[in-house]
Parts: sequence; structure tokens; C-alpha cells
Amino acid sequence: MKTIAIINMKGGVGKTTLTVNLAHALAEIHGKRILLVDIDPQFNATTYLMNEAEYLAHLQNPDKRTIKDVFIPNEQRMSMVAVRQRVPGTGTVSLAETVYSVPVENGKLDLIPSVLDLMALQFADRGTEHRLSRWLAKATGYDYVLIDCPPTISIFTQAAVLASDTYLVPIKPDPISALGLPLLSRWLRDTSDTFGKDLPCMGIVFCMVKGSVTNQMKQTMAAVRDENPALVFDSTFRDATDVASSARASLPYLKFADQVKRPNHPAVADLKKLVLEFLRRSKNNG
Repeated sequence: MKTIAIINMKGGVGKTTLTVNLAHALAEIHGKRILLVDIDPQFNATTYLMNEAEYLAHLQNPDKRTIKDVFIPNEQRMSMVAVRQRVPGTGTVSLAETVYSVPVENGKLDLIPSVLDLMALQFADRGTEHRLSRWLAKATGYDYVLIDCPPTISIFTQAAVLASDTYLVPIKPDPISALGLPLLSRWLRDTSDTFGKDLPCMGIVFCMVKGSVTNQMKQTMAAVRDENPALVFDSTFRDATDVASSARASLPYLKFADQVKRPNHPAVADLKKLVLEFLRRSKNNG
């Protein structure tokens, strides 16, 4: 099992769109067993894969939990259980309690949903950042764990880094988005010094790429490639109306493309190439 943090310090670069569709395509096309962990308090990956009724049903089910519960200390969680008049167990949240299984024809795609009040744990006690790593160490039966991180430096991004084997950086091909790369590298070096964990980079993926690439986009992409020659993916993820519509419909893009009868859209081909390159790089990345 390989755990990968999908991370960028800037929002609006297509991070969640990449994470969700990469996870779904790995399962649907290649039969992989995927666990997608939404660790962003904005919970966009969650609502991409769960419609409103499914999400509310999960939150209202007394037997279900979210990523927030992974970060709550056992004694505090058991106290909450008692308040709600539930029968207390061991106090440890199980994978089965948190998981929402996304329907796929091949492979397996499980989601650990996030919630807005995850932000309440932003200033949790020291050591909280290690809880995700310890918890995921007990997860079995998956080929890949993909962690969708918030676009900020926080306890949650720290937790994702500590839980991961490598990280993937989505970037929009514009000069402002490219500015986030040095910031991310610097923060990861500092995190490595603090926690003694050197996290290798799997690669950099250009997302939200227009069908008609402007000169400015070309210049930005060339500059990033020159500075990171071995890291930038050859494949890109296209900016398309259907991709944005798939998120609003709470359907992975491949499923949405089939539903609207556009399975041969260029963005579908882009995604398939991207997944193949991801698999190659993942294998070479150890």
C-alpha cells in the first residue's frame, strides 16, 4: 500500500478535482483498491463523491464517523459517545465506521468524508498531527491511499505529510500558481527537519489546462519544467466544462462523461494518460 498526499499551498489549482478523478480512474479502469481521505475542512472531495442526501445520511447515521473522529483522542470520543447515550466500545474509530463506499464497476473506491467543523481541531494538542499516520497504519486491503489536503499550512497538512510515503503537486499553469511551489518545498524541508521525515515528491501535474494553451501558459509550463525537469508529468489534466459539471453533479468525471454521452471527450483521454503515468511513476518511486 502506498500513501500519497495531494498537496499545494495555493487553492484553485484543481487539487481536489485531480485527487477525486485520479482515485476513481485508478479503481474503474485499472481495478485498483483505493482509499481517498478527505482531510480538507472545506470537504470538497467529499461532496464530489457523495450527493447531498448521501452525505447527510452518513452524518446522521449514529454508526458512522468522519475524518474528524480520527483526530479526537479516544477518551474524549468515548465521553461524546456517553453523552449521546451510545454504548461505548474501545474508543478507537474503525475504518468501517468512517468509510463511504463509492459505487465502481471495477476495483474498490472508499472515501473517508470530511466535515466543516474539522477546523475546530486546528489548534488541537501537540501530537494530534501523528494520529492519522498511526490510524492509517492499521488500514489494509488497499493499493493506494490518496489524501486530499487543504491549501494551507496547518495541522492537517502536517498530518498528511507524516502519514504519506510521497506527495503529488497539482499546479495551474499560471505565474501566480507557480509561486506556491517554492513555498511548498521550503515548508516540506522545515517539516522534515522538525519531524525527521524526508518525503519524496512523486511529481508535479499541470491541471486546469485550457484546450487552447496561451503563450503565458506555455511560458509558465516551460519554466516549471526547466526548474523541475524530472518531476513534471508529461500528461496534463484539461480544464473542461464537463469536468466542472461532474463536480456539481457529485459524479466522477469518467462516469459523468458516460452519462452525458461524451466518452471520447479530449479530457477523458487526458485523464487516462495521466493515470497511466501515475502508475509508472508510482512504481519507479518505490
